[in-house]
Amino acid sequence: MNILIYDDNIEVAQNLKNNINQLYPEAKIKTFDSRTAIEKAITRKTFPIVILDIMVENRPLGIEISNAIYKKNPVVPIIFYSGYSTNLYNVYDSKQHIYFLEKPFDKLKMRKAFQKAIEQIDNNMFWFQFAAVTKRIPFNQIYAFESQDRRIIIHLTSEKIKNDSENKQEKKTLIETQNTLYFYKKLNDVEKEINYRFIRTSKSILINPEYITQIKGNMVFIEFKRNENDKETQKTNYVITRSYLKKVQNNELLMGKY
Repeated sequence: MNILIYDDNIEVAQNLKNNINQLYPEAKIKTFDSRTAIEKAITRKTFPIVILDIMVENRPLGIEISNAIYKKNPVVPIIFYSGYSTNLYNVYDSKQHIYFLEKPFDKLKMRKAFQKAIEQIDNNMFWFQFAAVTKRIPFNQIYAFESQDRRIIIHLTSEKIKNDSENKQEKKTLIETQNTLYFYKKLNDVEKEINYRFIRTSKSILINPEYITQIKGNMVFIEFKRNENDKETQKTNYVITRSYLKKVQNNELLMGKY
């Protein structure tokens, strides 16, 4: 579990870090007293739990930081804290807070906050098995699932996939290219497992609505970048087959998108 703490008071941040380490000794924790540094530590490929002091320099700087983090990675869970309960109302100006902790820190409430944060991260991951090993990929790094024969191809937005397996043979078979993975399952089962959060455009394709930029006729257009610094936008498109056209046009995931 990776945790990032922001507080302009280093002693408070260190005290919070010590409290967390007592609950989760295996946690990797970094503290920051610079807004620029903590925002730089967040990317679309990182999924830490972020803990922010709300009031810094007599203004709700923690809220501003959380909204900047949201723009970079909207599924990173945010836990706020403050020594003043009146600051509780400020959290409603944040787009992704999951918990508010009041100083001095209560370990029971802290544990509840982390349980919610872990649950949020897990809910935003796609879990699958390959070669008896469980893998996970953030949904926001997948732009489509494609069924080919008995395999499911995962089409990735990210430039490379890090495989932490030590099995060289598994690495060779798991990674087809830099931007695809595959495993064995039926697409119907995948669609149910992810709770219909992707859009079905044909018998063989599920598309992440986050990357759909246009639907024109029976075509759906997708755009994404391989990484945050990539100036080139990747573009692709898929045909919507006749039997799925009305379902796509009326899909609630696309309401208000265009």
